Amino acid sequence: GDVYKRQTLSSKVKQIQSELALQITEDFQNIFSPSSNQNANKMTTNQLKDACLVVSVLDKSVKKNVLKWYVNLQLQEYIQLFHENQDIAWLDKIDKRYAWLKRHLLDFEEKYGNIFPTNWEVSERITVQFCTITRDELTKIMSRRRTEIDVKLLLFAIQKTANFEQLLVKRFTGITLNENK
Repeated sequence: GDVYKRQTLSSKVKQIQSELALQITEDFQNIFSPSSNQNANKMTTNQLKDACLVVSVLDKSVKKNVLKWYVNLQLQEYIQLFHENQDIAWLDKIDKRYAWLKRHLLDFEEKYGNIFPTNWEVSERITVQFCTITRDELTKIMSRRRTEIDVKLLLFAIQKTANFEQLLVKRFTGITLNENK
């Protein structure tokens, strides 16, 4: 009897956790997606904070999925603006990439920074993904346009990148880099 009750209770708890995970994930997508109706299902800042706290105690995969989705959403504009066929994507304007991230992080932190728990390190996650995308995109474009690269252009890009890296070292701990992806 007791074993059966514990198994039934455990099964119900798992079902509730699963339903909560699904509901919270949908809530985040409804609130933050640009395509969503801004008036529909609008949660308050406190409700969003509470939702994050619930996510924190659910299975780790729920938080991981919410963060992955959110970080990708944050970088959609960057991917479009700096697409390899855009003039702004070339090495002579590499500092514009870094300026975009700085502005975007300030905007994110002002609007949503207090919603996410500090230990989620959302700004760092956005930055790490930004760096990964930037590396991949610059590799593609430099390979395609290698005949246009000269020493002066490369030195300019390296200097701007080194300055940007120094800012990142001062700003972030790198804690998210050590997590299992």
